[in-house]
Amino acid sequence: MADLPYVLNTGTLSKFFDTMVTTGTPSKVTVKYLESIGFKSSNDRYLTSFLKDLGFVDASGTPTDRWRDYRHTGESKSVMAAAVRDGWRGLFELYPDADRRDDEAIRNWMRTRSPSASPTVVDRSLKSFRSASALADFDAGVAAAAQEEAASAPVVSATVPTIPTMPRQATPEVIINIQLEVPATDNPDTYDRFFAAMKKHLFPDES
Repeated sequence: MADLPYVLNTGTLSKFFDTMVTTGTPSKVTVKYLESIGFKSSNDRYLTSFLKDLGFVDASGTPTDRWRDYRHTGESKSVMAAAVRDGWRGLFELYPDADRRDDEAIRNWMRTRSPSASPTVVDRSLKSFRSASALADFDAGVAAAAQEEAASAPVVSATVPTIPTMPRQATPEVIINIQLEVPATDNPDTYDRFFAAMKKHLFPDES
């Protein structure tokens, strides 16, 4: 932005943007186009440069996506907030809440931004800033910008490595099967001595 953006007749801004919503999108915004929609005053010609400063048309006067987005009435106020931030970018870099700052703070920035600007031009830009800001919702604009930034941010996924686990080893189990043959006898003492001997050798702690 080489100069401070402004229009001569701020009273036409609201009317012009209302007309933008209710009429079709032109191939180019020219003086002839402005006259065709009722803005025939020589003062209205400043709208062409003002729309460029706010990003509604490109350098050739062709409407941008911002123009088309503004025509969706549900988004108009947030779109205007983004446009005002672009038109007075340095002001919002200095004061993120520039729309809430007093006139003198804004004038001081404008004088610093354009030292050669006359007091009349500074006042016109200030009034244009206030008029455009009245059509904007800066809180909605901040939310929309945050969502857009979040949507464009790369998605980072973290892969957690799986630590292999060693299979549990079962405790070895030993089964001993002892088979003994006892000779047939009619003497019960033989069996008693036999089982007593088994107990002595198999369960010595119980002796």
